[in-house]
Amino acid sequence: METFLVLNGFEIDAPVDEQEQVILQVAYGESGRPEFTDWLRSRIVKATTQAAPTGQP
Repeated sequence: METFLVLNGFEIDAPVDEQEQVILQVAYGESGRPEFTDWLRSRIVKATTQAAPTGQP
């Protein structure tokens, strides 16, 4: 998911620990799709650096 966001000029504005916790909550069934998408939508921001197009150095 993060790769898709970065390739499209976005990133997740949250510490790695928070991202890990949210993913684990979804994996354990403690959090569902609506909660996850709400969390993700509130943290997607335009990337500060642009990823190089595929095949470019």
